[in-house]
Amino acid sequence: AADLSETDRRKNEFLATLAHELRNPLAPMSNMLEVLKRSDGNTEIIKRAYDIIERQLGQMVRLVDDLLDLNRITYDRLELRPIEVKLSSVIHQAIEASRPLLESAGHDLIVDLPDEPIYLNADPARLAQVFGNLLNNSSKYTQPNGSISISERRIGEEAVVTVKDDGA
Repeated sequence: AADLSETDRRKNEFLATLAHELRNPLAPMSNMLEVLKRSDGNTEIIKRAYDIIERQLGQMVRLVDDLLDLNRITYDRLELRPIEVKLSSVIHQAIEASRPLLESAGHDLIVDLPDEPIYLNADPARLAQVFGNLLNNSSKYTQPNGSISISERRIGEEAVVTVKDDGA
């Protein structure tokens, strides 16, 4: 009974997290569809919108794949898919996903990235989720028109990403 209860708790936690994560890519996709409607054939705007929609759709596919992986729930495993990735591109993806929430609250977002790129062997989708969640939480707990910053630094052999806000 204890094992079933624990499995059920993990399943419910997983589903709640996944439902939250599935909503994140929808806002940028919706915004870009509106941008496409108003683009008046501007190829630069159309290309940018398509790129954003494509990235966010990839994120949604990844999340749906997670939903279908019931084995993950049962054994409490998280499957990471590491590749070589530029950290700043992951941060930009997280910002893109969080932008609607940041803009609706009128927050000033300060992005501080080094000139020399930092490359990681990491799962870019999972990292973007983590950074996006941090930015979303900062936005939620910062008064309207507040200030939020995200920075990336190399300290020795480590990459350090910091999210700061002037909220509660």
